Amino acid sequence: MIELAGGASAGHAVRVRGSGHQATLRPDRDGSVVICADDWTGAALGLGYQAAVDRPGQMDVLRRMARGTLAQLLGAAALPGDQRHRRLGLDAVARQCLELLPADQVALLDAFAGGVNAAPGHHDRPVAAWTPLDCVSVAQVLFEAMSSDGSEIWMTEVLRRSLPAPVVDFLLDGGDDYGTDADGAPRAHPHPPFPLKELRKLLRKPPDRAAGGPVVAEGRPAGSNAWAVSRPGGALLANDMHLQLTDPAMLYPVRFAVGGTHAGGVTVPGLPVLIAGANGKVAWGFTKLHGDNADYHALAPDELAAARTWRETIEVRGEPPADVEVTQSAWGPVTRALSGEQVAFSSTLLDPRALDFGLMHLYEAASLKDAIAIVNDCGMPPVNALLADATGDVAWTVSGRFPRRGGPAAPRGFLTGAARPREWITPEELPRVVQPASGMVINCNNGSPAVREAGLAWNVPVTGRARRVAEQLARGQGDDATMARALQLDLDARFYEYYRGLALRYLPATPQTDTLGGIRDDVEAWAGTAATSERGLPLLTVFRELLREELLAAVTRPARRLDEHFTYCYAGGETPLRRLIEALADGLVPAPWRGARQFVVGQLIIAQHLLRRETELDRLPRWGEVNRLSLSPLAPYPAEAADVALAGCAEAVCVALPDLGAAMRLVADLARPADSTLCIPGGPREGEPMARHIRDWAAGSPQALYPCDLSTEGHAGGK
Repeated sequence: MIELAGGASAGHAVRVRGSGHQATLRPDRDGSVVICADDWTGAALGLGYQAAVDRPGQMDVLRRMARGTLAQLLGAAALPGDQRHRRLGLDAVARQCLELLPADQVALLDAFAGGVNAAPGHHDRPVAAWTPLDCVSVAQVLFEAMSSDGSEIWMTEVLRRSLPAPVVDFLLDGGDDYGTDADGAPRAHPHPPFPLKELRKLLRKPPDRAAGGPVVAEGRPAGSNAWAVSRPGGALLANDMHLQLTDPAMLYPVRFAVGGTHAGGVTVPGLPVLIAGANGKVAWGFTKLHGDNADYHALAPDELAAARTWRETIEVRGEPPADVEVTQSAWGPVTRALSGEQVAFSSTLLDPRALDFGLMHLYEAASLKDAIAIVNDCGMPPVNALLADATGDVAWTVSGRFPRRGGPAAPRGFLTGAARPREWITPEELPRVVQPASGMVINCNNGSPAVREAGLAWNVPVTGRARRVAEQLARGQGDDATMARALQLDLDARFYEYYRGLALRYLPATPQTDTLGGIRDDVEAWAGTAATSERGLPLLTVFRELLREELLAAVTRPARRLDEHFTYCYAGGETPLRRLIEALADGLVPAPWRGARQFVVGQLIIAQHLLRRETELDRLPRWGEVNRLSLSPLAPYPAEAADVALAGCAEAVCVALPDLGAAMRLVADLARPADSTLCIPGGPREGEPMARHIRDWAAGSPQALYPCDLSTEGHAGGK
């Protein structure tokens, strides 16, 4: 039984009771809500109620995503995602997962669901009956977003079947000129030999008449920056999570007061736990780890014959229902075909043992040692975990379930053999760096030798963000809350200096045409940042994209002939790209271009044309004229139109693209809790105007992480 006491209007406390627990939702002076409870199960009850008041439409969308029923709400645009999730069987996995959860976690989910079902909804859009299973479905959405979909394995298999081995090794070069270890130390990585003979042969062949679309599929920039700095009296942790920019915001700010503990941070609406935050004694943040947690297996005829196949019907709003064929084999769902072979997909996403809500135990973590043990044993997608505590200690480790493959991580194609990996690396074996001599730990999605040696990941992006953060921290820029917030907004874009130098190397020093003169002036005007006023950066970003597509498409044409949908999606592709560019001077130019100068200048002219056509300007645009916010709807109504110029780019510490950026910026100062802050791109409630909140977020204006009055009573009865 749920009982409500008090008014639900702004400025009045609301008391929620049920199943032996209670919570009081108290308005804070800044307009936010503090969830007060006697225990963390009561806090989950209060969180469920408040989330359902603030984000009912978003919660419904998220649970429907995983179950493959979103088209019933949103129509045909959601049908492809529904078809994929039906083929994967995520709903059946969620039901098995719920049966495996320990009793304390089930109690947490039950309490959260009770709170949701007690809420009146917002703007007359109450959430339909919520169950613990819905929490698992929402967790699956986040798990899928942070996990491999197997694209890199498919890519590797096709490359190995179509290209000489030296070229494959070159294209999957694990070297990283920006290599940075978890403690901030720079680390050089060796490169494989340059296969000049084989590449020359490939690049001499003219393009195919039917190109079949872009070959390079970079995907979204890998999400998140995090660092922690050791200091006497309490360490500092900063974390930005880079996710799709949506209306309402993907992440939801939460403040708890439970007993004598104040905890603050963010969750995804529909989850009963904070996915990043602090409890006054420990702070935690995560970044995506490109984990080796997926597999493909080409089915033999007898394996395919033993598979079960059935059809499911998907309701589509405004249109007739659609059918989808589902085939489940012993190796997992059959999702693709290559050269006539049906191929099955498996992943920790599809293993019900791989997901749990063990993060709930971080609420009571009192030390770094406690926090490390908890995150190492959590059922999560593969992530880097950055941790800090009130004694001043810091650590980096990883969280999630990782298959034991044997040996260091390396590029892999399809699995062979009689069975897929079922044993996981134990929590005690996961790598960690605790209180290093540098006094800092950093991860911006970059890899490390520890991760590779442990067999956890090989498809790791080249990122200069970690190097930039390490350099700034070494100078003392970022080790207090104010400087940490400034570093989160750092616009240094020197990643593109390489492309600026390349353009100036091949452009004539004294251009004889207005076209080339305008290009050279624009490139020379760039000051090295991703500020909205910058000239040159739009041209350099498109120039890089064109070079990448031309060169890598030429090298991988045999792969496209084998698989017409082949894409080169290696996260570390910047390294082979730059090695190819440096070989232009030696005549390694893709056909039909006749020389390095013609090729490079040609890409600059094409880039100029594309930008002018896109912007309809009679000049090359400034960065803020092309990097403008474009929110995606994440509720059953259109996103608010928001026209905001975004500073930052994919390669700056301040990651900002029209539809992707810092879905939250957290700074947790364990020495001075009142200096801890949180910044979200949007307001707490869906359906309310977001423009002011978006402008505040774009400018880096944060709110306090903890309640304005830290003496707020932490029990549910309160005064």
